[in-house]
Amino acid sequence: MCADRKAVFGVFIGEADCWGQGYGPEVTRLVLRHSFRTLNLNRISLHVKEFNVRGIRAYEKVGFVQEGILRQDHYHDGRYHNVILVAILKDEWEALEAGDTAS
Repeated sequence: MCADRKAVFGVFIGEADCWGQGYGPEVTRLVLRHSFRTLNLNRISLHVKEFNVRGIRAYEKVGFVQEGILRQDHYHDGRYHNVILVAILKDEWEALEAGDTAS
């Protein structure tokens, strides 16, 4: 187990016909639940490219918070793009989970 109790996460849904079906947020919720409850991690972070609007929306939907921007960190389609660093902490996730069960 990592002494810092943190991990880096990522998910890729490659089939376009599976986009927009809610798989991203659902798998992210499951991974967060396992990471915080079972593995007792404290922090989950990830990098998301600025043009991945669906991904950004999915991560925000489950509670990830933007922490920074890696400027022009990714080269794609002939130009450089920013990469956004987002993370969620165990106490933030627990507060969201408590809110979900109260409704």
